[in-house]
Amino acid sequence: MKEPSQEFDALVQVGAIAPTELLADIRTLIASSRSRAAQAINAELVLLYWHIGRRIRSEILGEGRAEYGERIVKSLSDALTLEHGKGFSRRNIFRMVRFAEVFPDEQIVSTLSAQLSWSHFLEIIPFNACYSAISTLKCAVLSVGVYELYETKFAVCYTNAQRSLVNQKSWLTTWNNNL
Repeated sequence: MKEPSQEFDALVQVGAIAPTELLADIRTLIASSRSRAAQAINAELVLLYWHIGRRIRSEILGEGRAEYGERIVKSLSDALTLEHGKGFSRRNIFRMVRFAEVFPDEQIVSTLSAQLSWSHFLEIIPFNACYSAISTLKCAVLSVGVYELYETKFAVCYTNAQRSLVNQKSWLTTWNNNL
């Protein structure tokens, strides 16, 4: 039996189908369609994770019952991991809750999910405040990869840590001088 590409070449040679330009065009169509499908799936997953996080946050954790909430999240994680795989680990469910805290507006999440993957959001979430996260998104929306976003986050956190140490040192110096 001939390989598909050999069979195609044979058909082109006898004039049974159009030249290889047709094949190239069809390959481009397939790649483009697959890319759009992956982007749509990613956007839907990001929204799903946001909805899960919001629901758990408001119905379970929002009532201030930390121990009870922890047990519920663990039970949810166990059941969902069994049914749907490792994407619903306890750690990931808490990430979903944090995601809903940092981005409380569904419209913002919906808009950004068309541009950013869940991995991008995971790198942004530790910034704590929605507005600082949104300003960081300007870089991400311009096709910055997850690694570059991680590096940016690290640099910002490192700079903030340095400022904090300088402030602590200055406070200690002032305190010592007043003794």
